[in-house]
Amino acid sequence: SFVTFDGVSLDQSIGWARALADSGTEIVTQVLGIDRVSWRDAIPLPDGVEIPEGATAASAVRIRRLRRQEDGRGVSLETSTVPAIGPLARLPETGLVDNSLSASLEAAGLRTARGDQDVTVVRLHPVEATLLDRQVGDSFLRTSRTSWTADGRFVENVISILDPDRF
Repeated sequence: SFVTFDGVSLDQSIGWARALADSGTEIVTQVLGIDRVSWRDAIPLPDGVEIPEGATAASAVRIRRLRRQEDGRGVSLETSTVPAIGPLARLPETGLVDNSLSASLEAAGLRTARGDQDVTVVRLHPVEATLLDRQVGDSFLRTSRTSWTADGRFVENVISILDPDRF
């Protein structure tokens, strides 16, 4: 499968921010928050995701990002959960490497080799609608993608709420 934005394929391997910029689209990414959460309190992770070796039960990092088009309307709202290992454990204090989660994962030695993704349609809740500058109840795509390294280590789970007119 592949993701397109305004009909242009996005290279997910380089990260969406860079892929969107390479497509010529003016999109601004705003980090809404980076915090430590317990695995139990992280967004529900799919079956098969185990707490990574070396991580404790209270060591996941959640990154929330909003992507906006030039007029300020949101096109995506993303919540990523990554293991709090190596430099990823310090993201709440240091922020993302080059303002990129992909670069931060690579700096931690985590390179995605495979993944699973599910797509559904959801109606926006009040908080999502406010952040995306849309109406409560508007239909958006909801993707849930889980990624692993070639040797089977968990890399990331990301829940994305995407504007269906753009993605």
